[in-house]
Amino acid sequence: MYTPDPSQSTMVLRSKKAGGNRANPLFSIAKKEILQICRDPSLLLIIFALPIVQIIIFGYVATTDVRSIPLGVYDPNPTQATRELVAKFIDSGYFKLFGITSRMDDLDPWLDGGKISVGLFIPHDYTRRLNGGQVANLAVLIDGTDSNNASIAQNYVATILTNQSTHVALERLQRGGLTLKKDPVDLRARVWFNPELRATHYMVPGVIAIILMLITVMLTSLTIVKERERGTLEQLLVTPIKPWELVVGKLLPFPFIGLLQVLLVVTVGTLWFRVPIHGSIVLLFALSTVFIFSTLGWGLLISTVCQNQQQAMMISMFFSIPNMLLSGFITPISNMPAVIQWFSFILPGRYFLEIVRGIFLKGNGLDVLWPQTAALLIMGIVMLTFSSIRLKKSLA
Repeated sequence: MYTPDPSQSTMVLRSKKAGGNRANPLFSIAKKEILQICRDPSLLLIIFALPIVQIIIFGYVATTDVRSIPLGVYDPNPTQATRELVAKFIDSGYFKLFGITSRMDDLDPWLDGGKISVGLFIPHDYTRRLNGGQVANLAVLIDGTDSNNASIAQNYVATILTNQSTHVALERLQRGGLTLKKDPVDLRARVWFNPELRATHYMVPGVIAIILMLITVMLTSLTIVKERERGTLEQLLVTPIKPWELVVGKLLPFPFIGLLQVLLVVTVGTLWFRVPIHGSIVLLFALSTVFIFSTLGWGLLISTVCQNQQQAMMISMFFSIPNMLLSGFITPISNMPAVIQWFSFILPGRYFLEIVRGIFLKGNGLDVLWPQTAALLIMGIVMLTFSSIRLKKSLA
């Protein structure tokens, strides 16, 4: 990591003593902070490369869509009817055929070895009972190691078999000379906000909140700690600059860095993953600034209790991980225990996640998102005030 000359930290302030410009101490400190960031390759990598890598990983990996479920079939008496049944599973796009066997003992090893996730048992008299107007029993084995995927696979199986049962019932009516002019129930479902039910449309906007939270909290927590660790904090304290000028000046670059990351993620999300933005892009950037305002307070608070950069990094991750897990990014907050739901109210990630998904997917405006915006503003004011007081005592 680049270590600047300690004299850099007080270069601007010496010019003040020599009769230099006293009007812009904030911008002088901010300029010094930007120069230090630009000369640190590791920070530049975090700022520019990490958002792109994370959105690609989350966009492709963190998805609730379950496709190509490996399917094994036990079919001791293959007929046209059994082949049509297996084709229903494959043509759905949710299942991928691993193999068909006439030996019942083959399915257990396939399941145990993880070669298949679903095993379909077709009895030997399936076709005879079907043609005879009787009930044709089927059995399905599902690997429940991953409970979420198992539940989704079970729903897929139930849907396919229900449709097949309806198809068989209609064929029997037609063979008996009966026809239905129209279905007894006419269901017309319409999905709003995400008609294709694509998980990337749900995940990618959430990545904005996660990246902003990780980067701004981590970088902010390192600002004061780096000065303390390098021994330049004492030099800054003996100069004419005021403590609040030091804090504001060092924090000033980070809102712009955060907005740059929002721009990177939005660009990749809309151009690469084709995620539409139904709301105002201007409102998205404005409320992102409010969110950054609240995370800066948390980062500054971390910097007041740490003595070195390693401590600041670890505590930043300790803060960010609960924010990610309890914000609703992966699982809905309503599914969490009541105590955890109450705890999530003090985390800024919860509110910004609702904001960014509301703008992306629903096209919400400030008339809908004002409660979340107000919560972030209050949280930012409280955290920055408390952190500044702690930092002032620490500096004293």
